Amino acid sequence: MANTTLTVEVFNGSAPFSIKASLYKGTEFILGITSPGSFEHEFKNLAGHYTLLISGPNPLGPDGKTVITLDASQITLKPESDSSPAVRKGKAYLVNFNFKA
Repeated sequence: MANTTLTVEVFNGSAPFSIKASLYKGTEFILGITSPGSFEHEFKNLAGHYTLLISGPNPLGPDGKTVITLDASQITLKPESDSSPAVRKGKAYLVNFNFKA
């Protein structure tokens, strides 16, 4: 059984609405997380193939960005996965981590 930690860091302001993260095992929804800003969450006792989707807005203004990191020390990111850390600028983002635990 593997563990991994998702870290979402918002820089240069605050997000105008919530950040959402959804964990799926295959096609089965496992867990949803909603946060008004930066957060960290540890997923424990994972075994199998997972998809983790993270979406939200960046802070308003020219320098707003969000950095999303998934600790890969106990999991294997699949080739079609976004890289970790994922740095997102602009108005909004969607990050897709596909991994095997």
